[in-house]
Amino acid sequence: MSVTPNVEEVNRPEERQALQQRYRTQIESAEKRGVKKTLLQFQVKVNRRGKAIINIDLQWLYSVVVLDEPYWNYYDQKKHTGRPIDTAREMVDIWLHHQHGPNIRHAALSLDKNGLTLYGKYCMCLLSEKLETCTTLLEENDFVFADKQKWSPFKEQKVPSGYRVIWQERGELAVTKLGEKIQGKTKKRHFANLLLTSTGHRKTDDFIGVHIYSTIDKNWVESVRGPFFAKPDTRQEQYLDAIKDTLEDMGKTWEPI
Repeated sequence: MSVTPNVEEVNRPEERQALQQRYRTQIESAEKRGVKKTLLQFQVKVNRRGKAIINIDLQWLYSVVVLDEPYWNYYDQKKHTGRPIDTAREMVDIWLHHQHGPNIRHAALSLDKNGLTLYGKYCMCLLSEKLETCTTLLEENDFVFADKQKWSPFKEQKVPSGYRVIWQERGELAVTKLGEKIQGKTKKRHFANLLLTSTGHRKTDDFIGVHIYSTIDKNWVESVRGPFFAKPDTRQEQYLDAIKDTLEDMGKTWEPI
C-alpha cells in the first residue's frame, strides 16, 4: 500500500522511537500517580473515536457539499483570490512539510465532532478510512509548535523527532501530549475537552493538528455538525436545506446543534 510523503517521513524509525520514549515516560508517570488505567482509557478512546474535523463557514460548506467543489486549503484560497501568501506561514510549512506544504489540508483531532470555531461554525467530520495512508498528526498547532521549538528561518534546524504520528497512532500522541493532565478526578466525560479546546482565538486554542496530504471533497465527509437555524426565505435557509438534503441523499449525517 503506497503512502504519502508526510506518512513516509513520520514512519521513520528515529521518529517512532522518539515518540515511544516520550510515551513510556507518560505511562510510567501515570502509574506512579495511580492514574494509568484512566490514561490508557483515554488512549483507547482517541484511537477508536478520534476524528479529523475541519471547520468551515456556511457558504463554503454549501460549495463543497452541494456544488461538489473541492475543499480549499490556505494555498488554494490565495491562488484563487490572487492575494499574496504570508511569508511566515510559508516558511513554517517548508520547515514542517518541506516542498509539500501546498498539498496539505489541515484539520483538528476531536472526540465529540466539535472543532475550532475560529474557522467557521460548521464542523465537517472526515471518514477515518480516507485518512489511513495520507495523514499525520502534530502535537500542536504548527505555529505554536514552531515557537516552542524556537524555530527560526535564519538557521538550519530539523523538526525534532517524537512529536508526530501516523493516523492509526493518534491515541499514543494524545497520551504523550496530555498524560500529565490526567488526574485522579479525571472522568471519561472530560476527555473531549482535554483533547481539544476551542476558544475562538488562535493563541488560546489548544489541539492536536491533523495534516492530510490529499485533496478533499464531499466524498470524504462522514457527517456535518452546525447550527440549523435561519430566517425563512433567506439564502442562508436555502443553503442549509440544500446541504441537509444532499447529505441525506448520500447517506451521511447532519447533526444540528
